Amino acid sequence: YGEFLAAFETLYGDFVYGPFMIFHSTDWTQYMNSPFSTAGGNHPSETLRTMLLKHPDVAGVERLDRLTSTYTLLFVSMQKETVRFLNGMDVTTYQWDTRGGMQKNFKVGVVQSLLCLSDYTGRCGILHGTTT
Repeated sequence: YGEFLAAFETLYGDFVYGPFMIFHSTDWTQYMNSPFSTAGGNHPSETLRTMLLKHPDVAGVERLDRLTSTYTLLFVSMQKETVRFLNGMDVTTYQWDTRGGMQKNFKVGVVQSLLCLSDYTGRCGILHGTTT
């Protein structure tokens, strides 16, 4: 937990402010969901994930299933100056008939993407953390 707080201080030092989304690799799941304890006493109903969610600058903690790199964390500032959500195509339902009109087929399509921006000094509001 202390290392997470140090990561926040690094971001604050670069004038990047929250709220932050924390994305973690699959190998962090065992630590995010395990009982959390501190030197001041045990918190049997708390996990690292719930402790992080109590932080005022944390918007959420999510696992990225395709991020399988060893112990990787991404802190993303969710400010409009840092990230924007692009909507390429709204949710659209497609329908067509087959088998002489006896069967209806449906598909749903959507195009959405996340655009990460940086300022004139090259700061983009993303902190990448990994083991050394």
